[in-house]
Amino acid sequence: MKNYFKVNRWGPQLEGIKPISFAALAIAFGCLGLAVVLRQAFVALGVRAVFPSFYPAVMLASLLAGAPAGIGVLMGAVLVVWWAYLPPYH
Repeated sequence: MKNYFKVNRWGPQLEGIKPISFAALAIAFGCLGLAVVLRQAFVALGVRAVFPSFYPAVMLASLLAGAPAGIGVLMGAVLVVWWAYLPPYH
């Protein structure tokens, strides 16, 4: 019987992603975009917390594409939250 639940079946695909590459950039933008969409869903539900949808995006990008992608998602998340979700205080 064939084992369909192998733990390492994604391993060979993910090992080929270099931290500074187009694939890593695409993963980072994908994670950030998914986090923004999830944040919009939280806004529609009335959740007032600002950052919860961005924590998993940073972790996922870091695990899949390396530290530079995770840092990029982190900086992008701070800019998106600052621009789109925090009220102006001036």
